Amino acid sequence: MKRHIAQQLVQLVVVIVGISILAFAILHVLGDPVVLLLPQNAGKEEFERHRKLLGLDRPIWVQYWTFASRAAQGDFGKSWYADTPAFELVLERMPPTIY
Repeated sequence: MKRHIAQQLVQLVVVIVGISILAFAILHVLGDPVVLLLPQNAGKEEFERHRKLLGLDRPIWVQYWTFASRAAQGDFGKSWYADTPAFELVLERMPPTIY
C-alpha cells in the first residue's frame, strides 16, 4: 500500500512538472508577450523597458525557474490582460469547471 501511494505521488510530481513546462512553453511559442501588450507605435525603448520589467530579458531557464518557484509558493503572478492576480481568475472559473 505504501509503495502504491509513493508511486502515485511520484506520478503526480511528474505530471505537475510536465504541465508547468508545457504551459510555460506555450506562452513563449505564442510570441513575445510585450508585442501583444504594447501598441504597435510604441518605441523600442518602451519594448525593452517592458521586457526587463516582466523578466523576459533573462535566459529562458531562469524565467522558468522563477515561474516554477513562485507557483510552488502559491504566487501565480498577475494576469497581463485582466491586470488582476491570476489565481483569483482561476478561482473565479473553478465552480463552473467543476460543475
